[in-house]
Amino acid sequence: MTPLALPALGHWNATSLTLIALALTCSALLIRRLTQQRTRRNGGIRKPASPAVTIAALAAVGCTAYSADTSWRFAADYLDMSGTAERATRKAVALAARLAERTPKQRGGWRGRRIARRLSRAVAQAAVGIDDRRIPPRYREALATQPEVLGWVEAVTRAGRSGPAGTRGISYGPSLLIAGPTGIGKTHQAYGAVRSLLAAGVRLRWQAVTSADLYAQLRPRPNHDPEREIQELGRCPLLILDDLGAAKQSEWTEELTYRLINRRYTEMLPTLITTNLPIAELRNAVGDRVASRLAEMTTRAILTGPDRRRTPPLAA
Repeated sequence: MTPLALPALGHWNATSLTLIALALTCSALLIRRLTQQRTRRNGGIRKPASPAVTIAALAAVGCTAYSADTSWRFAADYLDMSGTAERATRKAVALAARLAERTPKQRGGWRGRRIARRLSRAVAQAAVGIDDRRIPPRYREALATQPEVLGWVEAVTRAGRSGPAGTRGISYGPSLLIAGPTGIGKTHQAYGAVRSLLAAGVRLRWQAVTSADLYAQLRPRPNHDPEREIQELGRCPLLILDDLGAAKQSEWTEELTYRLINRRYTEMLPTLITTNLPIAELRNAVGDRVASRLAEMTTRAILTGPDRRRTPPLAA
């Protein structure tokens, strides 16, 4: 298990516990607020509240949270909507932060603010764990070691906007082109950069796709909307585009690549691009329009060395 991943929680995963904790905290703050209003109506005389009311409220919230958890898991497993739970967790981050700021500053109100702030930090950490587990198993231990890659991570972190619980989110930033021969570790460095951003506390919504898979996903077919997919990739805060130029090129693939790169170029969204092609040959593979934009929007990391997949590891 990587240092960033959350421990296994069985049936109740990190998202489930986060949503339940948020629901219970909201219920506790609501009950406290109603109690304060009741005290004021009784002339400031505090009457002991029946514990049955609190127990019933928490039980109802628990049942609702269990039902919601079941719905999230059904959506993720059977409807291919795993991003739904992730978006819900991020919404919980923002809501918890608002609770921390809006809790009344009355007697005892500091307790509610403290609880809400702790919850906000916990939810933010859960969101980081969710993103880390989305990394493919082969790259979950990936580390960014190249100076150019580490410099890109630092630049994106600095450009991030402040978010809940002191976290930072990507708003805009530079892109990075990692070039080198097959098996040199370009994809390893790209995922290492993502892990470095997560370790730095940057909240990410990211996607990764190879150029061959991109073209396969966008080919016209019944009951499929390729326009929606390319729009989602174009506006994703961070995109890994792997093996650019490796797939067979045509006017159609060149146009798709241009639309995707141009959208991210215009919006100044960070993009991690890897390619097996030498920089001088990239223009012929992707076209002048794409190559021109890549030249302006990216810094470059040129990797050299043998194919690590074919090179036997050194004996310990």
